[in-house]
Amino acid sequence: MCGPCLLGSGTWVAAEVGPISTILIGIILVVFASLLIAMGLCFLVIARAWLRAFLSGAPVTVWELLGMMLRRSPMKDIVGWRIRAAQLGLPVTTAQLESAHLQGVRVERAILAMAQAKEVGKDVGWEDILSADREGRLKELL
Repeated sequence: MCGPCLLGSGTWVAAEVGPISTILIGIILVVFASLLIAMGLCFLVIARAWLRAFLSGAPVTVWELLGMMLRRSPMKDIVGWRIRAAQLGLPVTTAQLESAHLQGVRVERAILAMAQAKEVGKDVGWEDILSADREGRLKELL
């Protein structure tokens, strides 16, 4: 017999559980608890970054943050750059910032250069800034 059983009189009787079943149940509970803790920590990291961006007026989706975490991109830095770009009024998306970082561009410098170009009145796009930074001619562009 396995599990609780209902007798003809309507009372429940517990079946005997062997030592192997007890160990297996213990292992399953430990694995389940570990998964819950890991998911909770990931949620806290993502929630903190999302809340920081949301309160700063720089929209970043939870899915973008989860993708950054899975790709091992510097989520904190990218969110910071996204906030700075939004506060400067620059039309740069989170995906563009992450892509620029992965290309080896100094993103913070590129954002400041784009803001400076906007301030001076030059019509310079994000891709122009990135190519100038990769080629080392960012100062010439401005």
